[in-house]
Amino acid sequence: MAEKQQSMTVQEALDLGVKQHQTGHLDQAQNIYKQILQLQPNQPVALHLLGVSAHQKGNNVLAVDLISKAIEFEPNYSEAHSNLSLALSALGKTHDAIESCKHALSINPNYAEAHNNLGLALESLAKPVDAEKSYQKAVELKPNYGIAHNNLGNVLQDLGRMEEAIESYQKAIDADPEYADAHNNMGNALREIGKLDEALKCYRKSLKIDQRSTHAHGNLGDTLKDITYHKIHLGKTNTSSTGVDAEFSLDLQRAWEEVLTCAEKALQIRANDTQALALKTSALIGLNRLNEWRGLCNFERFIETKIIDVPDGYRDLKAFNDALFARCAEDPNLSYEQGGKSIRKGQRINALQLDSSPSPVASLLNAANHAVHHYKSNHPEDEKHPYLAQTPATWHLTAWGSILEKQGHHEPHIHRSGWVSGVYYGILPASTKTGDDAGQGYIEFGRPSNHIQSKNDPDFHLLKPDEGLLVLFPSYFYHQTIPFESDEIRFTIAFDVIPEF
Repeated sequence: MAEKQQSMTVQEALDLGVKQHQTGHLDQAQNIYKQILQLQPNQPVALHLLGVSAHQKGNNVLAVDLISKAIEFEPNYSEAHSNLSLALSALGKTHDAIESCKHALSINPNYAEAHNNLGLALESLAKPVDAEKSYQKAVELKPNYGIAHNNLGNVLQDLGRMEEAIESYQKAIDADPEYADAHNNMGNALREIGKLDEALKCYRKSLKIDQRSTHAHGNLGDTLKDITYHKIHLGKTNTSSTGVDAEFSLDLQRAWEEVLTCAEKALQIRANDTQALALKTSALIGLNRLNEWRGLCNFERFIETKIIDVPDGYRDLKAFNDALFARCAEDPNLSYEQGGKSIRKGQRINALQLDSSPSPVASLLNAANHAVHHYKSNHPEDEKHPYLAQTPATWHLTAWGSILEKQGHHEPHIHRSGWVSGVYYGILPASTKTGDDAGQGYIEFGRPSNHIQSKNDPDFHLLKPDEGLLVLFPSYFYHQTIPFESDEIRFTIAFDVIPEF
């Protein structure tokens, strides 16, 4: 330990490290934990807390290694089992995360934090009802547990129970008035029920507390965008055919500039923030800065397609696609028109699991992962382009399935958590494959959500799908499925590449 700390006991040093940790001084805390481990390499508390700080800094591989070592030396360390689950979840190892939480609860059934972390893992597996039970147990055990109230609000929002979600966020704020994320999430719920002005106040409160929240900057910008689209619609309704008057045009100009400012502030914090990049594309269209828009939405450069090779064990792609569809059609998590998702007139399988190999899902995701490696090699880091300012060295895939029926489609959306996103086409209506239905069932890139068509629109990108086709694209690209009229189904598997920075 440093000379100043040589006379300290290990416990005194740990107390000092925890104090630094709790006040947000992670580097100082880590230095103290490392100094303890130089003297006592197997000290479980120091190993655990050093692992927790690694998780907080985004190094989840190291976090798992350190916390697992702590558990080796202290098998009944319930806090370590619980926190191990957070690092495992961040690496996409959700089932392992659930087992870690259960182990923590087997040691201490009344451990509120473990119930909360179990809820997080269940929520990531698209089990909102089970997650709700875990969060409810956490706040029952610890009524002023603001984080659990906030997480409960998130899952209630996913379940479409907005008023209850708002109540939970308020309890989180009551527990900690400076809880920036709770203010932000309250804004999301208010925005969902159309209370846009109240949502703006929440986002601005969140940013007053934490100016570096990319989520709050992005959500503020998205809400301003929604308000601006409403203005455009009102303007088109209330003006003559000769066009929008100058005052109204100036008002829109200012509105889009404010949206762009929100995006730019988020990008200053994190250069390739997915939500902020998408928001910027909307603002650039609104401001008629189409050359800049084309720089971000360079479809030829950033969209890659390939017909996958027939996986081992299958006669041809049709046999593989049939097996893949059969696996998904029997999934117990298959549900119709899930709230909060882009799907309309169709069924979705959230959190499609990477089954033990060999299986059609494992074969597809392995093919997707190979394609992602190729995509990354084609797009090395480039500080001149925000999307490529930082590319992930490692990642994991999250996947889900969609089965659309007649008039089924996906509304324009982005994938906020991804770096690259992809879609695999398993079964398509015959008219989509032949192109006889004028683009029905196609995927369109670039058109923002709530977009109102104008003469200044850029050329959005329409891509014709085909069975066996894998498409990769930046996660910030707005994309939608064009509705189709065929009685045949349209079956796809989508996935996100989640960076492990």
